[in-house]
Amino acid sequence: MKKYRALLLVAVLLGIAASSRGADDLSCRDLQIIWVVLKDLQQQHPEFYPRLTLLMKYSLLVRELDPAGKITYRLARSRPVDFLALPVYQAGNGRWVENRSLLEQLLATFSKVDRVRLTFLDNRYFRDFALEVLADLPAAQVTDLGAYFDLLAENARATSPELVPSFEALKRLLLQGAMDPLCPLAHAFKERNALPVLGRWLAFLEYRVPSWVVRASLPGAIFSLEHGFFEQFVAICL
Repeated sequence: MKKYRALLLVAVLLGIAASSRGADDLSCRDLQIIWVVLKDLQQQHPEFYPRLTLLMKYSLLVRELDPAGKITYRLARSRPVDFLALPVYQAGNGRWVENRSLLEQLLATFSKVDRVRLTFLDNRYFRDFALEVLADLPAAQVTDLGAYFDLLAENARATSPELVPSFEALKRLLLQGAMDPLCPLAHAFKERNALPVLGRWLAFLEYRVPSWVVRASLPGAIFSLEHGFFEQFVAICL
């Protein structure tokens, strides 16, 4: 059954890739760069795929730094996703439970603010600013971005109060490690002068791929990443 889930993931990825060919937001050249980066990450940043897998498996992750400054995840205190339950459901005590993976939460939250223009940074899009900062930060220092999110939330209270919950949510996700894999990913794209490609890829996932497709792909994606199947698939595609 797990093998079929992995094959289903490949079919979904191929369908997404095919649907994007010729689209304005993600070109064939963009796809080629994405595949190369994903393949190179295996060698250059071996921690990338295990951390990405955690974002798919957990809806809440406890992230800490050990005395040596190395990132650790307290999985016993974290909450795994129940893929048999609804993305958000009401428990017996009436409390609403967030059952979306950290990856789903990150994409949903980022889509609400990524096109916000930052007037104090020459009117740049928030997405471009965030990716530029992430590309230059070691993952162990990524929580430094929290100060930026606090500032953006404070500024938004006066001008766009509807954005405040999104910036606050981004900080919560940041502290849980949801952006840890984005540091090596953004760095790899920047090394190729291709950060705009990463921006278009994120926009494609946020706006072109339905959330139910992302969620349905996660069990197969987790299996693929844990067994090396996805890396083989990327290598074949190049």
